[in-house]
Amino acid sequence: MVEPSIDARNGVGFANSEIKMGRRDFLKKFLPDVLYYVANKSVSREKRRRLISGYARYYYKAHRQEIENGTKAVRADWRKVEKRYFQIVSRIFKNYPWPSGHYIGFATVWHSYLRDTSHKTFYFPYRHTMPKYANKVIAHEMLHFMFFDYIKNRYGLNERSRIAGKSKDYIWELSEVFNNVIEEWNPYKKIFKFPTRLYKGTEVMFEKMKKQWEKNQDIDLLLDKLLLKP
Repeated sequence: MVEPSIDARNGVGFANSEIKMGRRDFLKKFLPDVLYYVANKSVSREKRRRLISGYARYYYKAHRQEIENGTKAVRADWRKVEKRYFQIVSRIFKNYPWPSGHYIGFATVWHSYLRDTSHKTFYFPYRHTMPKYANKVIAHEMLHFMFFDYIKNRYGLNERSRIAGKSKDYIWELSEVFNNVIEEWNPYKKIFKFPTRLYKGTEVMFEKMKKQWEKNQDIDLLLDKLLLKP
């Protein structure tokens, strides 16, 4: 789907959130080059809102046909892999059912891809330098939906849960590293032939989790070690 107003609102919300958390450098990965300066401390919250919203409205107006065509191409590409994707996710999660709800993907003009687990929405690039890269993004975000529902059901945890002795972002980090491990797993890579990308600081967790998964592809055994107290 193509929703300029939603994309604009997401851009503003994400920018404010990242600045509030002191992650101005990370924000620059999200924004196009012409908007880098809105991450500067001298730019007010209101000016940042106007600039980001204005850019999104302008871009969609100037490139609407291109975005719509790109979105149609993404939809066609995804249909070619979705059956195999759902089969392998079922294998990973031991036939655990997908969380109920209507999943909706939106094209975005931003360079990072947001998701809203509670509303089953996610965002993907309508174009990319790597052909069919949107498939990787869609698969990645959908995997998050399954992961968070699974740990809620099995461990009573959600994305914002805190675990004693762990960083405040431990559950989020764990979900990203889990996706990284799956994306490096050969059966998965046969469908999505893209390299995974680690978040800085998760390298050690990734190596440990990858080693465990290669030894035994048992989701419960893997997560019990990471989420249950010894």
